[in-house]
Amino acid sequence: MERTIESSFTFDAGHRIVGIEPIEEQAIHGHTFNFKVIIKSKLLNKNGIIFDRNELLKIIQPFIKELDHSCLLFDKYPLVNDLKELAKKYKFEHKIISLDVNPTIEGLIDYLFRRIKKLLPIENKIEIRLKTSESLESSYLE
Repeated sequence: MERTIESSFTFDAGHRIVGIEPIEEQAIHGHTFNFKVIIKSKLLNKNGIIFDRNELLKIIQPFIKELDHSCLLFDKYPLVNDLKELAKKYKFEHKIISLDVNPTIEGLIDYLFRRIKKLLPIENKIEIRLKTSESLESSYLE
C-alpha cells in the first residue's frame, strides 16, 4: 500500500510568458501560487512516518522566501539582464529570477519539481502540484 504526506505552500510572484497569444498575456503580471509537495512511500521510517514535516519545512521555506514577491523570467527573454541591472540599482536584484523554462504554469511546475527534488534528501517518489489564484492547475509526478 502506498502512503502519502502532503504539505502546502504559497508564494506571490510576477512573471512574463513569452510567445503566447493574446499579446496581453505576455505583459509582466502576477499571481498567488499555491503548491503542494506530496511525498509517496510504501514504507515508513523507524519513527513510523514517511518524512518529517518539520524537516520538509526547513528545506522548503528558504526556497519559498526566494520565490515570494519575485519576478520569474525566461532566460531567453532579451530584457532579463537589463531588468537585473535596474533592480540592482534599487537593491532587489535577487528578486529577478531567470529561469531555463518559459514561466508558464507547465514551465513553473517543471522548475519547482527539479529544484525541490534536489533539495529533498530522500529517494521517495514525489509529486508537485501548482495552482494559481485563478484556478489554473498543473502537476508533475515522478
